[in-house]
Amino acid sequence: MTEQEPQTAPDRRAARRRRSSWVPFVAVAAVVAIVVGVLVVTGGDDGADEPASADTAGPDGGTPPYLSWTDADPLDAPDCDPETGRIRVPIYTAPNCVPEWDDDADNGGATWQGVTADTITVVVYQSQDPLADALRSQVDVQDETTDEEDQANREKVVEAYEAHYETYGRHVEVIPMKATGGNADDAAARADAIKIAEEIKAFAVLGGPTQTNAFAEELAARGVICYCTYSLPHDLYDRWAPYVWGTMGSATKGYRHQVEWISKRLAGKKAVFGGPDVQDKERKFALVQYETPDEAYQTGREQLLRDLREADIPVATDVSYLLDLGRMAEDAKTMVAKLRESGATTVILATDPLMPAQLTEEATKQGYFPEWIITGSPLTYTTVFGRSYDQEQWRHAFGLTGTSVRLLDDVEDDEPNMYEWHFGEKLPLTSLGGSSILGLDFLFRGIHLAGPNLTPDTFRDGHFSFLPRTGYQSRMSINYGPSEWWDFDSYVLGDDFVEIWWDPDAEGPDERGVEGVGMMRYSNDGKRYLPGEWDDESTLFQDQGSVIILDERPEGDRMPDYPHEDEPRAR
Repeated sequence: MTEQEPQTAPDRRAARRRRSSWVPFVAVAAVVAIVVGVLVVTGGDDGADEPASADTAGPDGGTPPYLSWTDADPLDAPDCDPETGRIRVPIYTAPNCVPEWDDDADNGGATWQGVTADTITVVVYQSQDPLADALRSQVDVQDETTDEEDQANREKVVEAYEAHYETYGRHVEVIPMKATGGNADDAAARADAIKIAEEIKAFAVLGGPTQTNAFAEELAARGVICYCTYSLPHDLYDRWAPYVWGTMGSATKGYRHQVEWISKRLAGKKAVFGGPDVQDKERKFALVQYETPDEAYQTGREQLLRDLREADIPVATDVSYLLDLGRMAEDAKTMVAKLRESGATTVILATDPLMPAQLTEEATKQGYFPEWIITGSPLTYTTVFGRSYDQEQWRHAFGLTGTSVRLLDDVEDDEPNMYEWHFGEKLPLTSLGGSSILGLDFLFRGIHLAGPNLTPDTFRDGHFSFLPRTGYQSRMSINYGPSEWWDFDSYVLGDDFVEIWWDPDAEGPDERGVEGVGMMRYSNDGKRYLPGEWDDESTLFQDQGSVIILDERPEGDRMPDYPHEDEPRAR
């Protein structure tokens, strides 16, 4: 698809944004985010970030798109905090300041499909996902809202963002769409993507089927932005650039962290954290990898195995599986037998959150007690799911996660998300999930930084010019595009990881607030590591030097305390 020629904007009413008083509020319930495996990031100041600059460079060292239309200094904008270079909203993902937009100016009209002088059309895709239903059942969360209530909530979230983020005179119209097939239905995914692109003519899609790449491929081929993937290897994002983005996690980033961490802390040593059958043996590793019917994760798996071997880390075997809820017990039996027979002492788990329950139960039946390496794959790093795994096995579990150190609920409640900060009330508990909450934050950030000439290229370049966030204890890093850490452009946030281990005797609340026994601990007081920073110093399986839940947010991680302003921008 090629970019359309800008059209003359028709006569239209100025798109004035609705605003309300800025008042304190409490954080949205985290259960929905837990169920879909999405981190909702909020709050934070700039103590760990680089100083602001009025001439922030674009991804190629040139002018970022939000400065391409004016010579005005973005730090002079009325809603800008010139000390941080970000707009004055107290959330961790707050974007760079942009020059003040005149609603009477010409924004270029129809700059791309799904964009007019007045509107931006966005689809929220609601997949048919039996895994999500199983996860909701696992954590005892029921979907109690109607489709109409969910859509009303989406529109309120949009209203909150439009009050504070620049959209250059345009209103975001959100259209919900239900999937016509299951998450692994390649034909249905393609048909749905084509409908979104050619009938609805959307600019962007939030959400998508997780067990096929067909959806992303069809949208990328038709020039539609798709915030619709989870933890894919980076070569796929390169192929689909600039259209496809990851909701969270990157297989490539995670695996590179794993190799560095294993090299420095585990390789060449005995499997002392495993059971009696492996403790006296030098570590031999095995990989268990979730896969999709179209082998979306194959290149990432192959790269990990190559990297391990190039680092002289012994690999006994690797196993991949397709997610089939009806076959999980049978598949686990076959996989555990292969792992045990290979002589693997240490099993790297890149799985869905339900398979470890089957694997650990079966391993106990077969008398096999290896070390279990957590890679940060969806929800396997949580306490709520850790308690559902065989505890004789999971006491040997440790690894890495890109998510943040847990905080007490009342500490979390001190921090706002955009909806609650704007309206002064909680977002009603809904079945919206990550594609509607985190996705809208991502969408508005890109629109804000793209400038008035909104296209997939300017949307990408805007995200790539986002002022990076890094150096926090209770926050994951945020950086898109080029960086000093990777040899590829990042279309997925999260560059730093933390070491974790399972304590079967610790007592406390899980992520739902349910008290119980068994908790995930964070080593080295929850220190986060960027690539190249791993060392051989670890507090694995040591209570002293580890943390379960922080009772206060570190001072440098806290949100800014901005004064109340009714009209920070005259829009």
